[in-house]
Amino acid sequence: MKRSSKNGTGQQAFDRISPPETLYRTIVENTGTAIMIVAGDGTVVYANAEFEKSFGYPRSDLEGTAFWDRLPDSADRERMIHYHRARRVDPSAAPRTYEAALRDASGARRNVVVTVALIPGSDRSVVSFMDITEKKRAEEALRLSEEKYRTLVEGISEVIFTVDPQGRITYMSPALERLTGYRVSEVVGEPFSRYVHPEDLPGLQASFGRTLAGAQEPHEFRVFDRDGSLHHVVTSSRPLTDDGRLVGLIGVLTDITDRKLAEEALRKSEEMYRSITQRSFDVIVTVDCDGRITYISPAVKRILGYKPKSVTGTRWLDYVVEPEQPEVLDFVRMAREGAVEGYQVEMRHKNGAVVTLEFNVSPVPSAADCAGFQAIGRDITDRKRIREELAYHAYLLDHVSDAVIATDEHFMITAWNRAAEDLYGWEAEQAIGRALTELIHSDTPGAEPAAVLRELEQEGSYRGELMQYREGGQPLSTDITATALKETDGGVTGYILVARDVTARIVAESIRKRAFEQIEQNMEQFAILGDHIRHPLQVIMARADLLEDEATAANIREQVKRINGLVRQLDEGSVESREIREFLRKNELL
Repeated sequence: MKRSSKNGTGQQAFDRISPPETLYRTIVENTGTAIMIVAGDGTVVYANAEFEKSFGYPRSDLEGTAFWDRLPDSADRERMIHYHRARRVDPSAAPRTYEAALRDASGARRNVVVTVALIPGSDRSVVSFMDITEKKRAEEALRLSEEKYRTLVEGISEVIFTVDPQGRITYMSPALERLTGYRVSEVVGEPFSRYVHPEDLPGLQASFGRTLAGAQEPHEFRVFDRDGSLHHVVTSSRPLTDDGRLVGLIGVLTDITDRKLAEEALRKSEEMYRSITQRSFDVIVTVDCDGRITYISPAVKRILGYKPKSVTGTRWLDYVVEPEQPEVLDFVRMAREGAVEGYQVEMRHKNGAVVTLEFNVSPVPSAADCAGFQAIGRDITDRKRIREELAYHAYLLDHVSDAVIATDEHFMITAWNRAAEDLYGWEAEQAIGRALTELIHSDTPGAEPAAVLRELEQEGSYRGELMQYREGGQPLSTDITATALKETDGGVTGYILVARDVTARIVAESIRKRAFEQIEQNMEQFAILGDHIRHPLQVIMARADLLEDEATAANIREQVKRINGLVRQLDEGSVESREIREFLRKNELL
């Protein structure tokens, strides 16, 4: 709101200036600085053309109005009023020049430098305004930029550093403390070389010289932290200049300790893998998606007779006996789709022999739309032959008439052939894995199971006839032969028992024995009977000769003759029994 003023308008104010001062009025009106005259009560008395131009207010709208109504920014209004009033009490109580913010005619904030001077002999003051809005914006942008980069530098894990041409540290970012435990203040001014491993110092000094000369090259070396531990670092630096003058280097130092440890672990792993593949008895091979061998271990020379170099780059199917077999094609398909274990493939030795390899395979994905595979192959030719022989022997064992039983060193059953099933009544699946004494019992005095096994352990073998029992409890007589299985060092690994059913033979022997006893008894009875009959007959014959009755005597002689015939038959039976006995003895049948 315009207010009337005893001071008059701005033009009237200048009209009252004495003629010699018209020069100053002309200067003020035409200067490039925005100027106004403010009365003691804060009324705008005059605003020059530059103020009108800079802030967009027509002078006619400003002159006669209170300065505080529109021009000061709300944040600075009270401060500017305070300065205005204090200055009139004591000019030194308020700054002559200060920064503040005004609002232009559009309402935009304008940063200005305010310069105030009291007009001698009056309560008025001359106020000039220098617009520093763009400068303030530039300063704010610079501040934000510096803050952003300071935050970036202080927040990154890499260490930003500068050194002078003599290698003394001139700046280190705070990341140094996280890396080494040293505070920045401790290292600034110190030679960089103080913290470098002595073995790496010559190379670093040479790189430092080349970088000062303009080369930009990364360089790896080791530095010590506060507790003496080593860190692997890499620096990337460039020359630092000031107005074209070389003042040192600026660079980034990155901790690569974890990477170096990983590389070292990888190197050791590769060395170990290389050592394993070079010394492995199994052949290790990698095949690309076209089926060509990209690597094969030295074991191929021992297994297939080829040198690795002569095989690398060739098709691996060229060494398969029948590559078009469905089994082989299935193997190739499965190897490219997923892991395959224990797959057997017949391959051709350089000398023409057939070698059976058992493969464990896993696919190797590639960038192309196909996959190769890597495989470990073991020569199982001998093992396969042994298995076939074992199968043949197992077939034989299953078809022999004797029971064959195998146990481990603790008499736990490991094998039980078909004859053992027939003899004892236990199926193989029932017997294997159980203790021998659980299934086979003996009542033979002195040959109880514990006694037999003890003798077998002590002597290494056993032979004897035992009375044993079948699963159902039926007795049977067996001829047992047992032997310990030993390693080359003499250690027992198990036992083999062979059992034969001799029940029929024992029964036959018992019958023969009883027959012999009967023959002996018959011969004795024949002799006794002959003596008891023959002598009385002689007496009877003598008496018959004395009888006068010839008919009676003749009848007696006839009866004696008939009885003598029977005695002769007894004598003949005795001879025959004796001959039978001698025959049996001669042929060891008794």
